[in-house]
Amino acid sequence: VQAIWSHDVLMAVVMLLIWSCSSSCLTVVMQSVLMHERMSLPLMIPALSQLGCAIVVRILDRLDIITLKPMPPCREYMRKIFPLGLSTCTCMFLGNYAYIGLSLSFLSILKALTPAVTLILAVIGGMETLSGTGLLSTLLIAYGTGIATMDETHKNVAFHWPAFISFTTSVLFEASRVVFVSKNLKNTMYSSFDLLAGVGPLIFALMTTMSMFVERQTLMDLNAEEISFIAQR
Repeated sequence: VQAIWSHDVLMAVVMLLIWSCSSSCLTVVMQSVLMHERMSLPLMIPALSQLGCAIVVRILDRLDIITLKPMPPCREYMRKIFPLGLSTCTCMFLGNYAYIGLSLSFLSILKALTPAVTLILAVIGGMETLSGTGLLSTLLIAYGTGIATMDETHKNVAFHWPAFISFTTSVLFEASRVVFVSKNLKNTMYSSFDLLAGVGPLIFALMTTMSMFVERQTLMDLNAEEISFIAQR
């Protein structure tokens, strides 16, 4: 039992480190793309990313590297999977919009709010019990983020408040998405690969549809070189 526990802990640490590194790299890449005046596409870029992830997962399934579970019937899909896709779309759009107005360092500070907000929502949803150490950690994160925000707003007279509100709202949607998955899908035994395969195309369809209305002119003005640049990212 000790060996299994040690292996699980080690894998959890490795996965968290990989997630931390990839999340930081993604932040840098996304800002480099979205800050380009001709490629500011906070809807279409994540839509293509989700479609690409879904395709990769399907290929891995075909090669028998992983095994995907079938998606639930339509009614259950709309009740359990569709809200997840809608929440993810909102989170991605609001988070990407913030790249245009806030610095990378400040965005990284704001991201620290995510675990604290997730814990609070989990406690409200009856999934977690807020212990003394958990409350102290949450208060420290909130305090540190508040101090950093006050410092940023005082130093930067052109502080982009819409981007700040957008990103903090995206943190709320991200936390709610995590809690939703844990609470409503915990008994379905769906893996992260299953969710990518099932939710990816839905997110692509939703965000592409919105992009056609909101970002139509920017999409029409793209040249072949810019399209290739976005695809490589």
